[in-house]
Amino acid sequence: MTYTGVVVYLQMVRGRTKSGRTGWKRWFWLLAIVLLPFPARADTPPASPLTGNILLTGNVSTLDRPLPSANERLTLDYALPKGQIFDLRVENYTEGSYNENPPGVLGRNINEHKFEVQGTYMYPLTSMFSVSGALLHHTNFTFHDNYQWAIATLAAKIPLSEKLSLTPNASLEKRLRGGRVFWDTSATLDYSFAQDWTFEANLHRYENFGEFDPHPTEKEEIEAGFIHLLTSNQTLALSFFRHIQFGAPNDQFSFLKLKYGYSF
Repeated sequence: MTYTGVVVYLQMVRGRTKSGRTGWKRWFWLLAIVLLPFPARADTPPASPLTGNILLTGNVSTLDRPLPSANERLTLDYALPKGQIFDLRVENYTEGSYNENPPGVLGRNINEHKFEVQGTYMYPLTSMFSVSGALLHHTNFTFHDNYQWAIATLAAKIPLSEKLSLTPNASLEKRLRGGRVFWDTSATLDYSFAQDWTFEANLHRYENFGEFDPHPTEKEEIEAGFIHLLTSNQTLALSFFRHIQFGAPNDQFSFLKLKYGYSF
């Protein structure tokens, strides 16, 4: 019985008590009202400020030996007032290299197991531009290389057309244990060429400052592939990924990646 039905029932009982009797017509009217399917109040609970994404990736190296590997990433976003967001990324991943002895020799590629945790605070400047500050911790389980960075980023989301968008980013970064400030830039192009299908290409040019690096090293990554929307919160993607370090033949690898994403 809905709230409205309860009110009607109490009013009719009170009326019967005062009059001493209630005719069948009155009872019929009472029962008809009480038994009508009154719609429930459409009280929708507020959306949770906490959302997240799980990304599972299977890799196969395409440069030299076809070594398989896997990546796991968890991202949590907490929405703050005025469009601000706090983001936490926890990622366990694999990268290829030629760092085994002798280093830099083709045909001796290996997988390096790495882990990162990054917390980011993002503040929107406009509907297109935003700034963020982050702290990152990196661990290499294959070779000893642990470091922490502070990161400041300016990002943009630029709609080029109804189906095409560009997302450039520029960052200044600082290793907490010393060394000069270094830079990171990237640009991602998204093209929705069919329903539930997107082509995505990313260019990443940056400096890296590891624990034992005497100075930052310059690197470049290119990734391109297709993303298919399975459901409103699930995606499947296939992409090609290429990484190089300029002037260092032992820091290069390429992967074919199959990714499954789940948002909640």
